[in-house]
Amino acid sequence: MRFISVRQRFQPLTDSLGRKLNTDMNYLVSGGFWSAVGTGLSVLIGLATAVAFANLLSKETYGTYQYILSGVTLLGLLSLPAMKSAIFYAAARNKDGSFLEAIRVKMRWNLLSAGAAFAVAAYYFLNGNMLLAGSFAIVGLFIPVWEVYGNYVHYLLGKKHFKDGIIYEAIAQGVNAITIITILLLTKNLFILLFGFFASWTIMRVFLFRRTLHKYPPNTERDPELIGYAKHLSFMTVLTTLASNADKMLLWQFLGPIGIATYTLSLTVPSRVTNALGSINRLYFPKAVEHDLTTIRKVLVPRVVLLVFLASGIAIAYIAAAPYVFEIFFPKYMESVPYTQALSILIALQPISLFGTALSAHARKKELYIFSFIPPVLQIGLFILLIPTLHVWGAILSIAITQLVENILLTGLFFHASATPLRNLTGNNDTEVLTTNHTNEN
Repeated sequence: MRFISVRQRFQPLTDSLGRKLNTDMNYLVSGGFWSAVGTGLSVLIGLATAVAFANLLSKETYGTYQYILSGVTLLGLLSLPAMKSAIFYAAARNKDGSFLEAIRVKMRWNLLSAGAAFAVAAYYFLNGNMLLAGSFAIVGLFIPVWEVYGNYVHYLLGKKHFKDGIIYEAIAQGVNAITIITILLLTKNLFILLFGFFASWTIMRVFLFRRTLHKYPPNTERDPELIGYAKHLSFMTVLTTLASNADKMLLWQFLGPIGIATYTLSLTVPSRVTNALGSINRLYFPKAVEHDLTTIRKVLVPRVVLLVFLASGIAIAYIAAAPYVFEIFFPKYMESVPYTQALSILIALQPISLFGTALSAHARKKELYIFSFIPPVLQIGLFILLIPTLHVWGAILSIAITQLVENILLTGLFFHASATPLRNLTGNNDTEVLTTNHTNEN
């Protein structure tokens, strides 16, 4: 008897659903399956690491660790942090020749971040804080290379090699998690913990970067606008990055490392679930590039509405389950329960970010600049106003208010942009998004 694959068995069903939903179900099933696998692995690995931190490390050391990682993110502002999005954008349009050029440019910019890290280390050394001085010295050693080679993931996803991109990243994340947990079981030394974190990521990313180039060598077609686009996107991320890390910086000043630890654990599950839901954005980006915004709007809007309802159901379920989740996995952080319940708003509103994915796919710089300016400025202002008096609750309320404003603004910008498109990137006048005649590359 001839063997029939699972995909072949369900092909009539996927074809029928595709016609009814006006969607390329083959693309969603193949890409969506690997996206779901990667998301599931990422969530499980991330939660396992969080449980290890919460139970094996003191609040003081964990809070200090998180403070340093926030510092790393801020230092990364000097090294074109949005290059990954530009690489994704170029690969999705078959402009592979710009990939290696982008890596070389980013490595040069990373030297600025390394210099800044050593400057921060010197500052803490002169002020007698040997713990932070040594920590940022370790950051300075790794920051030129630890993140840049991870861009192989965005290259693979842009080329729609979902399986390899997601499996590779899961392997790297798994090795990093095993390294961290092993270190936590053996020692609580912050220097060893930081060294293990950066070394494991760096080694795996270099290895997988080289493997990617060997398996999928880039073509020679270049995108002359890629570096400029990366600079535009990076400039737009400055305020967003500041807003995403100002909470920990301020909490450090008012509550110290224990306050940061409590706050970070309250974000753990909502942020993981939000990232899981956000995996659809990565899957959608290459398809959004292929169609103009007017066409996209016809199909995307009703689907975002449906996804918001589904995400809201998940958020409500998490609110009910949170006390039990923390009692089982994070018993030392029960004070974080009301905070994490309030942060469930992040889960409910996440699908609206698909409008931002569509704008990014079409390089709508005006709308993206507006979106990258107003919400972060609001959030930073709220942090400064509320954290000194309300402490952790100040950070929570600031995030919730900003999320509401941000999603209202993003929806308005998308509707405005889709009503006045700049151009049709493909010259395609199809009336469908994710059309059924698209053949996905496995």
